[in-house]
Parts: sequence; structure tokens; C-alpha cells
Amino acid sequence: MARKVMVVFLAVFVWAVFLPVVRAANVTYAVKVQVVSVSVDWVSVFSTPTYNASSQFNIYGTSIAVQNTGNVNLDFTLSCGDSTDWSVTSSTPTANNEFRLMGLFNVAKPTPSEYNVNLDTITTVSQTVSATRYAGNLAGNNVPPNVTRGLWISFCAPTGTPVGTEQDITVTIDVQATP
Repeated sequence: MARKVMVVFLAVFVWAVFLPVVRAANVTYAVKVQVVSVSVDWVSVFSTPTYNASSQFNIYGTSIAVQNTGNVNLDFTLSCGDSTDWSVTSSTPTANNEFRLMGLFNVAKPTPSEYNVNLDTITTVSQTVSATRYAGNLAGNNVPPNVTRGLWISFCAPTGTPVGTEQDITVTIDVQATP
């Protein structure tokens, strides 16, 4: 019985001696809210004007205005989807149900030679824009807040007589905070 009392007494003693050492501390912390946001403005739909079947290069007359509306630097990402009757290809279309899109961030309307098939082709797999990928004289990566970049889209139509009628092709522009 004496041991139990001694152990309890020792435990109370240790608690009483070390308790004053434990003190509340002031903790200061800051929270920075990162807003990752983009605005896209294109004045018309891709079906205006009509694009020429089998043409290796068609481009709309204006760019898509892509603006960083967040509060941190952003990297844009690009992808596109298949249409009802056509499939996107990463090479020059060789069938009447294939098309290719290429994108380029540029101030003015680019020429065909400014596009790089290996770096500027938009596919169904989302690709992050870099200093070389989808970059003309502008880049869509590390874009500061409130800055707008012009994205030009090149369209390579199916060969011969395309399958189906007018097609809807979706280009997705997404963002991520620059690492």
C-alpha cells in the first residue's frame, strides 16, 4: 500500500512542479488567399467565316483575349475536344473526319510559319503553356494579375469532303497558379 501512495504522491509532485513551466504562447500567423481566375473574351464563334476543306492553314481574324483576373501569376493550359463527326489529330489531317488546331500567344495575327506543329498543336490532353509551348512573341505562362494575352487559333480542316455538317469544336482554356 505504501508503494501506491508513493507513486501517486510522486505523480502529483511532478505535475505540481512542472505545471508552471507550461505557459500559453501567442501565435501569430498570416493567411494569403490566392485567387486563380481567368477571363476569356472572343467576339465571335469559330464558324464565322467558313473554313476551307483541305486547307493547311485557316485563322480567324482576331485573337481570343485571355486575361489573368486573379491575384497571383498564372500559367494557362489549353486543350480541345472532338466534335460530333470529327476527331482532333496532332498531325496534318489525312482523312475527311480529322482536324488539327494550333494555338499561339501573339500580339499580331501570326503567319503559318510562326506555328510549330510540335509545340503549338492543341489536343484533347490539356497542356500547360510555357515559354516555348504555344508562345509566339507573347507567352501564356507566368502571366501577372490583370494582364491580357492574345491567343490565336489556327485550324487545319479535314481533307476532301468533310464528314457531317457544321461542327462545334470546344477549346478549353484553364489556369493554374505559377509554381
